[in-house]
Amino acid sequence: MVLAVAALAAVSTSASLHARVTGLLAYIQPAIDAHPALGAVVFTALAAISSMLMFVSSVALVPLGVGAWGAPLTVVLLWTGWFIGGIVTFTIGRHLGQPIVRRLLSAEQIERYGHIAAPNAPFATVLLIQLAVPSDVAGYFFGIAGIRRRVYLSALALAELPYAAGSVYLGTAFLERNTAALLVAGALVIGMALWQWRRAELRQA
Repeated sequence: MVLAVAALAAVSTSASLHARVTGLLAYIQPAIDAHPALGAVVFTALAAISSMLMFVSSVALVPLGVGAWGAPLTVVLLWTGWFIGGIVTFTIGRHLGQPIVRRLLSAEQIERYGHIAAPNAPFATVLLIQLAVPSDVAGYFFGIAGIRRRVYLSALALAELPYAAGSVYLGTAFLERNTAALLVAGALVIGMALWQWRRAELRQA
């Protein structure tokens, strides 16, 4: 997250780099205008994939979405994609278990998050962990742990909303070359994640 914000800030301070990026977005824009529904489906699918795999990020998608559909709809599409991705990871963890998860995540991630929650964990604990732990690993381990589906889906829906809104705000600040707003918003999002991570650690202790 820190690297993503730093990269956006670096590009936004350079007129030539920013022009190249926005030029690429302008190049893609006609295809989205010609097929808006398909573009929205592809955008949502890519967001879902990014929430399932650690090495795929949806940060680069946000400016494209803001330019194509505006900030409010981009928040909805991004949140929808992440929510779908969370459902998929949870289902994989619940029904296929650790053998499959070991193929999708690194040994370090499995060791670090393998004790992520107990089956009867209350909603508040699941929400805190969902806010603090990368979404591309939380769903797998919540599924393996046997967390109640209703509890997980409710926590997932709430936890992804502020991150979707924050990401779109970052994308809007990037398009407008508002570096100060970009850095402030990035610091707030990162600070919230660190705070929630600390609360989750204390609750598990």
